[in-house]
Amino acid sequence: DEFSLLLGGIKEISIDQWKTHTQYSSWTPQDTEIVWFWQVVSSLKQEEKALLLKFATAQSSLPAGGFSELEGLTGNGFTIGQLHGTNKVPHASTCFNLLSLSHYSSEFQLREKLLIALRHGSEGFAFS
Repeated sequence: DEFSLLLGGIKEISIDQWKTHTQYSSWTPQDTEIVWFWQVVSSLKQEEKALLLKFATAQSSLPAGGFSELEGLTGNGFTIGQLHGTNKVPHASTCFNLLSLSHYSSEFQLREKLLIALRHGSEGFAFS
């Protein structure tokens, strides 16, 4: 219902909406790595997409308005930035909804490094 949506946000992640509300810093949507990125994201299971969202934004679900309502310190939306180097594990700046990708030698390399980040970097900070 609407109340649950407002409290919990959107659980189903639309890749088309994500792409529409993505800005690029030092990349263009036509760059090979960006094309590979969206192909990899499209192939992820819903749970993995949620992990990616959490890794990059620190939110496990979207606000009720979707990606257009995703708020960061620099405004609404999601940004993909560029890391220097090749075949690096992606970095995230969650306060800015920023995911930074390096250059990759193949789509396979991008997928492998992204999955490492999702599996090992989506938990954030913890105290023991």
